[in-house]
Amino acid sequence: MRRNTVPCDRAVYTAVVHRPNALNVKYVATLAVVAAVILVVGSLARPRVHRPEQAPPSETDLARLGRLTERRTLDSAGAFLTQVADDVAPSIVWLDQPGVSGIVWAASTIAAARFDASAAAPGVMTAGGEVAAAHSDWSPDLPVARVDTAAPLAAPPVRRGEPPAQSGAPVIAVWRTPQGRVFAPATFIDRTAASCGDLPSREVRATLVVTRAMAGGGLFDLDGGLLGVILPCGDRYAVVVPDVIDDLLLKVASFEHRLVARYGVVAEPLTNDESAYFKVVSGVMVRELRIGGPAATAGLEAGDIIVGLTGAPVGRMDDLQSLAAPDPVPVPVFSIRRESAALDVTLGDAHDAPAPHDEGSSGITWESPHEGFLVGAVRPGSRAAVAGLHRGDRVIRLGNGLPRTLDQMRRALEAGTGTAVFVVYERAGRQRGTLVAREGR
Repeated sequence: MRRNTVPCDRAVYTAVVHRPNALNVKYVATLAVVAAVILVVGSLARPRVHRPEQAPPSETDLARLGRLTERRTLDSAGAFLTQVADDVAPSIVWLDQPGVSGIVWAASTIAAARFDASAAAPGVMTAGGEVAAAHSDWSPDLPVARVDTAAPLAAPPVRRGEPPAQSGAPVIAVWRTPQGRVFAPATFIDRTAASCGDLPSREVRATLVVTRAMAGGGLFDLDGGLLGVILPCGDRYAVVVPDVIDDLLLKVASFEHRLVARYGVVAEPLTNDESAYFKVVSGVMVRELRIGGPAATAGLEAGDIIVGLTGAPVGRMDDLQSLAAPDPVPVPVFSIRRESAALDVTLGDAHDAPAPHDEGSSGITWESPHEGFLVGAVRPGSRAAVAGLHRGDRVIRLGNGLPRTLDQMRRALEAGTGTAVFVVYERAGRQRGTLVAREGR
């Protein structure tokens, strides 16, 4: 073997060339082939797991699943509505004597559904216990009653809400019974102008049948805001908006409505035409009476002119203010002018008079025999229409008396075309007097 030496910086390197061993390469290749064969054989020999095919759900299974989903949704919604009712319940009270609900309107004021004179001092049951009522105002002409408590209520005044922007929004009615608060879910429809009895009003309409049991309760949005109060409106119950309730609470505490509630009488100042017709300078006109009320029972009639009260002269409405005071004259005596006669009429209090058409222990409701003449029609624009007469009114007095026959009645009215005539008539349990002006007025 030849060695080559190359000098480099005085160092000699010897280059030796080595060649790989052919036996080692074959050995590694053989091991790789064997491993691959083992993997392939093992994969083929592995037992296969046969899984059964999943059957599609049946219609019964799908229906059951849907019911379970709905049940969970309803349970959740029911719990939410219950919480809303619990949140507003402290602002709703129960008036035990009249048996209606009421809503805490201010610190010492409750707005309730109308009740009659037999419940002049209702007991107020709140969520925290009984509260004494100091005074209450009601009127048969108004759907709302006002109850003022002796001390501020612990319950917060109701919070007002805004009507939903569109129909279909969920709402909830909440009222109270002796057993506790009750609620019913509904859907908002709209807010609209309407009539509550003889009064213009605004109401909330919802998918809810409001009944006597709900009277005095409220309709709320799901944030607990009051949308309206459930009140009697004529022969139905309606949800009246809060702004209208504000006005009604002021009216029901007024002198005029206290006089109606206590004695069943509406009094108004004389007009100039009435002063000329009756030939009196001062006095107060009995404009309307509730048939069966204390004033009517005592003998007062529509058209009477009150000129004195228990010895004191009466020339204007302010002279009757003592009748509506918290402690009124126990036995007021009216000095009146009835056409050309002077009379004295002694009145009792509303609590001393039987309720109109009281059925008593017999269970029979009695009505007085009808007298007078029934109005069949009133021509628009006529003297009678201007005076306020309607179809269905029953005329019971014309001037000093009542003609005996219909022909005499007709002739008396026709003969009065050149002069005014005072007409007393009955309508819907009320007696009212009006002056039918002469022709051309």
